[in-house]
Amino acid sequence: MSSYLEKDRVANSSGKGPALRRSRCLAVIVALATFAAVTATAPPGIARQKAAAGNVSVARSKVTLRGTVNIRQLARQASAATRSDAAAPGVQAPRNQQRPLTGGKAAATQGVAVTNATLLQRGGTAQSYDGLDAADGRRADNGNSFTVEPADGAMCQGGGVAVEYVNSVLQFVDGTGTQLTPPISSTSFYGLPNAFDRDHGTYGPYFPGDINCVYDKGTGRFFLMAWATGQDFFTGAFTGRNVNFFAVQATADPLGDYYVYALEASPPGSPGCHSACFADHPFTATDAHVYEINYNEYNIDTGAFNGTRMQVMSKLDLESGTPSPLVNVDPGSLGGGKLYSLRGGNVPNGGHYAFDNGATLYFLSALEYTGAGDTRIGIEALTDTQKIDSHPAQLGFEKAIVYGVDYYVSPPKSPQKPGPTPLGDSVGEPMNKLDAGGDETQPTKYAGGKLWTVIDTKVGSNTHARGGLLYIVVEPAFDSVYGLGGTVSDQGYVAIAGNWLLYGDIGVKGDGTDPVIMSSVAGPDYYPSAAYGWITPSGVSQLYLYGKGTRPQDGFQCYRAFDPSARNRGCRWGDYNEINWGSDGNYYFEANYVTPRFRVPFANWGTAIGILPG
Repeated sequence: MSSYLEKDRVANSSGKGPALRRSRCLAVIVALATFAAVTATAPPGIARQKAAAGNVSVARSKVTLRGTVNIRQLARQASAATRSDAAAPGVQAPRNQQRPLTGGKAAATQGVAVTNATLLQRGGTAQSYDGLDAADGRRADNGNSFTVEPADGAMCQGGGVAVEYVNSVLQFVDGTGTQLTPPISSTSFYGLPNAFDRDHGTYGPYFPGDINCVYDKGTGRFFLMAWATGQDFFTGAFTGRNVNFFAVQATADPLGDYYVYALEASPPGSPGCHSACFADHPFTATDAHVYEINYNEYNIDTGAFNGTRMQVMSKLDLESGTPSPLVNVDPGSLGGGKLYSLRGGNVPNGGHYAFDNGATLYFLSALEYTGAGDTRIGIEALTDTQKIDSHPAQLGFEKAIVYGVDYYVSPPKSPQKPGPTPLGDSVGEPMNKLDAGGDETQPTKYAGGKLWTVIDTKVGSNTHARGGLLYIVVEPAFDSVYGLGGTVSDQGYVAIAGNWLLYGDIGVKGDGTDPVIMSSVAGPDYYPSAAYGWITPSGVSQLYLYGKGTRPQDGFQCYRAFDPSARNRGCRWGDYNEINWGSDGNYYFEANYVTPRFRVPFANWGTAIGILPG
């Protein structure tokens, strides 16, 4: 969950790695889960091991339909919100509707030799625009919101419309980057009270963040989701409740009505959550029949990682406004530890679902449990999804190890190019490095019969160690002896000389052609920026800087005065960026960067939207 700042007090802090990524209050002690050491290569003579199964059960509880909302109506309400008394103190200029841009701790392990891509300052064919930023979130709900960081962003496109969703606000744009709506808050979108009432100093029942967006290519519908944590009315303290709110486009009009649903996750008293749990870091995906949400569950008392939990629902029911029966899946363990951060293979526009084994939704996940790096990833499959509407208990879940992956390990923190840090100066602290993330799989696509993903990793060694990307393409397979398996059909490192690539993602057309990689860029030569490049049969030789940062990251999570863990961890810099192939023949992507627009007092991040002709 993204942390947020209320007035001058840190209400939440964060952790990183396979263990808890963000705690919801400073009183919570974040403890890293301890995992057994794993063997990073296949046993001699064995190319595949028999797939294991996860636990599948049908829940008694139902998904709750909260009602409907209309995007155009919400847009009018957001436009009419005119709290002009510096709703976000320090905001000195309104955002433009269309404005082209100007431009973890690493383990002591083996280094990776890479061929650097050339980072070009201009060129390429992408059009670039400023997207949502910290001010948009802080000004939401007439200013009754929080300063939120880092910028966890998502972007999906279909039906002539693209959605950018960052932290607690979303907006709709067209193929030229022009806003079709102003920023809309998650609280208004899901019909919730404001997260914070600044007139009375009280808190709303929920604080939403950690967002996802999926355009389901088969039905032409958007699925938009946010994890929300319960807040005490008077103190804002975590109440123990986790609710996944999500909205499903109700008609063919992407700016029309949406059904709004609520689904409780890991409630207090559930197994492993005697006092309470965090349902952290959720991800969503669709296939021909289901919509699924999976998240990482942590015990609030001990910080222990309980494993990934998965919630599966009928896509047909949700798209017709009918609350769906809920199928719970416990993916369990694989390769020496509890599975974490499963990324479902969403099908790009023009692609085809997997219809083998009664229709299948595939996943990829990293298997790096020790901090020493790994050369395996996990492949998982939710099978027989066609039975979700008739015999939901008959859905299956299998998992297997994919061997032969290039070495990956969490990247080191990124230095920043020197520049002005007014927030740091105000508390007497120096500029901090950027948290470069962990080695987990990023947003994953299923295209051309293959799974496409990226892992952030350390490249280089010794004084040349830095953050880079490893893209991986896996071809899944089933057979009568082993069950589920997968083979690496392509992979490669992407890096630039002397600087970092952070939080990468891969986009690909529905037929599995013309892949594009994108990420944030930072280091001694670049303020936090955004770049993209084409993946060719020989790898990535050129990247284009489409969003050029204008100053260092200078947010509240950079400094111990606001977050005691900041010096060791580094400035939070998001958990994911995203790129997707659009129905209009363009790639749509967004990445975190430092915007040239005016900042709010406690954050200066922005997002850069890119629209790239295919």
